[in-house]
Amino acid sequence: MQLLGGAGISAEHDKESRLDRLAQSEKLRLLYQQSFPAIFASLFTAVLVCVVLWPVQDKYILLAWFSALLLSSLVRFGLFVRYWKIKPEGEALLAWEKPYFLTL
Repeated sequence: MQLLGGAGISAEHDKESRLDRLAQSEKLRLLYQQSFPAIFASLFTAVLVCVVLWPVQDKYILLAWFSALLLSSLVRFGLFVRYWKIKPEGEALLAWEKPYFLTL
């Protein structure tokens, strides 16, 4: 009898685990959908910061900072384009969590 009870607990745990993975993948899908405009918002803000600081800050520092931000934005844009081409669904989305995090 214990075997049946143990199997039931294991099956229930597997079901909960799968639901957790699906919920996590749905959150990630929403992040990919909603954070795309943030790329352009951060670049616009960076341009404004550079314009405001241009007269009082070292221009090489501003250009280096903006270049780094631009490069990371381009990498992130490329990630979004790949994501939209592949269109992962369900648990396959979980593989896209680390690249998303790295481009932040």
